[in-house]
Amino acid sequence: MSGQAVRSLRSRGFTLVELLVVTAVIGGLLALGLPAVQAAREVARRSHCANNLRQIGLGMQNYATVYQTFPAGQRLMTFGHKTWGWPAFFLEWVDQSALQEQIDFPRPLWGPENREAVATVIALYLCPSTGRVHPTRTGNRIGLDLINPGQWDPGTGEDMACIDYAGISGATAHARFVNPVTGLPYPVNNGVLLNISTGSRTQIRVAEISDGLSHTLLVGEHSGRGVFVAGTSNALRGVWAAGQNCISIPKAPVGNRRIRPINPPAADAWINAGNASLFSDHPGGAHVLFCDGAVRLLSEAIEEQVLLALASRNGAEVIGSY
Repeated sequence: MSGQAVRSLRSRGFTLVELLVVTAVIGGLLALGLPAVQAAREVARRSHCANNLRQIGLGMQNYATVYQTFPAGQRLMTFGHKTWGWPAFFLEWVDQSALQEQIDFPRPLWGPENREAVATVIALYLCPSTGRVHPTRTGNRIGLDLINPGQWDPGTGEDMACIDYAGISGATAHARFVNPVTGLPYPVNNGVLLNISTGSRTQIRVAEISDGLSHTLLVGEHSGRGVFVAGTSNALRGVWAAGQNCISIPKAPVGNRRIRPINPPAADAWINAGNASLFSDHPGGAHVLFCDGAVRLLSEAIEEQVLLALASRNGAEVIGSY
């Protein structure tokens, strides 16, 4: 090869400076494009989450059409055991009849008879955006050593499966939260999916929702929940089969709020990790399902009184825009 040809080939190469410039340009383009990609992924995840609630809402509507009531929020099936929750009673209405038939409701949900069923991860009950989780939770499961040593240890593959949605039992019955119509604090269980630990009723008839189905909350996001007291059967709030999937709605913020410690100060008890308000990892808010089947993303800036009014079924409050 002639010297001129060699010089010609060499002249086509890149200098170090040129390579550095090209690398910097490509890095800059990637940096500019990454937020857009992440935003697009979150839009898809948010749509997925909303669709989960729409499917739950459709099942709720079908249930209410047949029975003229909504499902029990939680129910004690056998004295001395923990309660089962609405996600367990509701399985046949979301195409999970076979799983519901596996459940032995008179037996405890942590017992060997129910181990396989309670360990089943149900995609419909999980938000794909969930990132921040309670310390007792690993991924979509919670491993606990409850009654039988080793039965629920993490890593067994059959740990209790989680849920990122909670039934709404009403506005919080606390002196701080007053109905503007009556001037009195909200009574216990003033919502639809009731928490029987604060009352004797288990189900609410459609006709009892006098505030209107389109103005009354039924289910909302509460992603990342775990167990209130680790290593015990106390408050299995993050387990889909457990009855503690019913929450009252206290003060906002609704959306991105840091999950609190397991044992917070008593003054902070109504917004702790175990029994907090709505929570999600979606930017700006949390999804909710109304009794008429509608799904909305409530802003984390929603006014407290509006949120309380939406949580109650018969408060007669006048609700503005939200």
